[in-house]
Amino acid sequence: MKRAKQLLVPAIVFGSIFLLLNGGTVEGCLTDKFKYGYWFTFSLFEFLMIQVVMEWMMRKLSIVEDSIRYLFMLVAIAVVSYAVSFPVVCQYFGDMGGVLGLPLLRYYVYFVAGRLIRVHLNAICAWKWRDAAVTVTVMAFILIAVLFWGLDYECSGLLFHVRMVVFEMSALLLFFAMFYRHRYYFSSDNGLVNALSFVGKRTLDIYLLHYFFLPKDLHVVGRYFVEHPSLAIEFVMGMFVTFIIVALCLFVSEMLRSSRFVTRWALGSK
Repeated sequence: MKRAKQLLVPAIVFGSIFLLLNGGTVEGCLTDKFKYGYWFTFSLFEFLMIQVVMEWMMRKLSIVEDSIRYLFMLVAIAVVSYAVSFPVVCQYFGDMGGVLGLPLLRYYVYFVAGRLIRVHLNAICAWKWRDAAVTVTVMAFILIAVLFWGLDYECSGLLFHVRMVVFEMSALLLFFAMFYRHRYYFSSDNGLVNALSFVGKRTLDIYLLHYFFLPKDLHVVGRYFVEHPSLAIEFVMGMFVTFIIVALCLFVSEMLRSSRFVTRWALGSK
């Protein structure tokens, strides 16, 4: 119930408001795997429920979380979840597949990765081959980016999924390595760190509100960059728009949090 109140209730509240303002149907929202944009809270709730069931099973089997058996079980469940997300599997569930968000179960792999990093953090940091592993991760990230996006190499089937998992997992690990490398800076007390910490504490608020501030039509901008590609200008423009939207979300969030009732039930706070 606690997780449902923190994740599902806010998504239902703001999702309903979004539907009223922008059109759409409840049935369409429920059967849409992306839930009209609010898929993340539903998927995260599913991941947490899977984890709760798995932890219960581990306790019954007397398996501790830093053991090889725990690692094997967690990876096995992640692989099964990814397999269930395949279109060839989801089609057998019809609309119920969209309701349950089965196509998005593939992201449970990254939930598991974060879980394993947390459990084995000390061992990872003390691992003598850590630098070599980071180097391999960097090379894999660059190689895949150049091969599939720079050279437009196409792949399909199982190779497509392998490529996506390796690329996304390498990006995730590089983010972790970067923040770990600068951990002392991010644990210090300065303006930038405090600002990032505040934004981090309001991540759910930003997620719930940002759909209301997204530009409705960016086709003109998109066509311009297709005809005149410039990664630097695209990055600057994207960061500017992101900053404005985040600032608006934080402003509205602080106004909404003036009410304890709204804070508790619409924003998922304790």
